[in-house]
Amino acid sequence: MGKENQNAVRICRWDTIEEAFSGKGSQHKAGRFYGAGTEIVAAANSTALAILEVLNYINNRKDLLAAFWLYEIQFAKELIKTADLRDVEDKWRDPLYNPETRAIGDVCYLKNQSAVLAVPSAVITTIDPKTGKIVSLDENGQNYLLFPKHPHFSQIRIRGPYKLLLDQRLTNQLSARDVLMEQLRKEETKKKKSR
Repeated sequence: MGKENQNAVRICRWDTIEEAFSGKGSQHKAGRFYGAGTEIVAAANSTALAILEVLNYINNRKDLLAAFWLYEIQFAKELIKTADLRDVEDKWRDPLYNPETRAIGDVCYLKNQSAVLAVPSAVITTIDPKTGKIVSLDENGQNYLLFPKHPHFSQIRIRGPYKLLLDQRLTNQLSARDVLMEQLRKEETKKKKSR
């Protein structure tokens, strides 16, 4: 019997495709599960989740209308280490990323523990209400941190890039958000001036 494989998807902007798998994009900014300087490539277990993850970083309609590219990724399940969240169970979803959570990816990277680290998505998380624990990570919101400097990174298969076309309704939703945010900014400015 052959190796079991895991499929994943990476989405990036047109202006970053040259370095889409270099890990350089994370050198200057930290994420939920890694600190700045840790060379990682982020991917998700589905196209839909990858889009949601990208939408978290879109600030305006212009960014959303930019060209996006999609890569299909496949790697052997034996290359995956699943993040142990027991020590950060109540902290990892915190929007103000904490050092304990960031250390999970940093340690995996620095100690060369695996080519791929499986981490949950904070965008889509399924919690068992009785236990408060995450359930079915493989099916509901699984992200992957790929480590380009790991010796087994070369075993990861990458296809693409493919141009990704987003539905116009997404840009309409973002436009509505932009209008609302502008109104809130104006109201806040007006309040400050009246003080």
